Amino acid sequence: MSEAHPIAGSPEPTTNHDYDNAEQIVQALVDGTDLQGVINFEGLSNFVELIRPNVDTLQGESLKALVTPGQNVGNTLTNGVLLAGDYLLSDNGQYKVVFQEDGNLVVYNTTTGEATWSSGTHFNAIAGQMVVQSDGNLVVYDYSGEAEWNSETYSSEGNVNRSFTLAMQDDGNLVVYDDPGVALWSSQTGKIGEAAIKSDDWSDLQSLEYIASYTDLMDAYGADSDMGRTHYSSSGEVEGRETTFSSADYLAANPDVDEYFGGDLEAAARHYIDTGRNEGRDIALPEAETAEVDEGTVDSPEHNSGSPNEVNDAAASDLEDRANKLYLKVMDMNMDFQENTAGAKVAKDQSGKVQG
Repeated sequence: MSEAHPIAGSPEPTTNHDYDNAEQIVQALVDGTDLQGVINFEGLSNFVELIRPNVDTLQGESLKALVTPGQNVGNTLTNGVLLAGDYLLSDNGQYKVVFQEDGNLVVYNTTTGEATWSSGTHFNAIAGQMVVQSDGNLVVYDYSGEAEWNSETYSSEGNVNRSFTLAMQDDGNLVVYDDPGVALWSSQTGKIGEAAIKSDDWSDLQSLEYIASYTDLMDAYGADSDMGRTHYSSSGEVEGRETTFSSADYLAANPDVDEYFGGDLEAAARHYIDTGRNEGRDIALPEAETAEVDEGTVDSPEHNSGSPNEVNDAAASDLEDRANKLYLKVMDMNMDFQENTAGAKVAKDQSGKVQG
């Protein structure tokens, strides 16, 4: 028999007989044993009352699953079913999600044994099943086919009949993905469709600036803008990540890059990810220099205010203004240098040596 895994906070069994788990109770029912009055599980006596007249209506596989060992179905499940005891195991083996014999869907840390999330359906979905449906919804059903819990990610278009995948990730997050790889729900945040929509609308520049804001993302994804969108929707928003890198500021701090790419903001982000960070380049002008060049406090471009926003013409205009002012400053410095040099030459001609 598969091992039962009650989540922390689930009712503790107290019995005065040998029937102390769901498999034994169901097997006793199948054998015709009268269990009423001797079962002390919270909720299980009600389960017995309900199931006794309906034993014949139970799906064979669901009933069989309660009295047989569960199956490891891998780290993902696409449009499929978990029966009692079945589980998904992360690639690194540190997390698993189990559809338990008591009807609860639970994520565990396999190292500590700690339950990190559950559907809260213990004793309500015994002999039921967990289903990744083709409408995008993740649902826990009881033995009669009634839904006891769902992720609320069903498509507004109804049964769209396409692939949706449940993944047990290495970071302990249980995630429902749409076919394009967009996260719809996670055990750590609940429904995250809004985040997915938000990052799905990002331009390549917005995604690259997001990646450029974090060393781990640059190391993992390079300048892959698609992966930037996917990471934010599945993990980044949950982790509270924000975009802090500004291509406009990077170009202002590195005139040679600006000249080479002709003010191309997207190319600037790629350059920093692929090359600039390894060269130790500044990502913005020092505050004092920025204040001097702009003759006052510089207002950051709107798209660098924290959360990623659409890059607009204001950013390009701001960059052009900074470049012009920087150019004028350099020209002034050059003129001062020429005047000083000329003065020194005159002084030397008159006295035979350069005046200090």
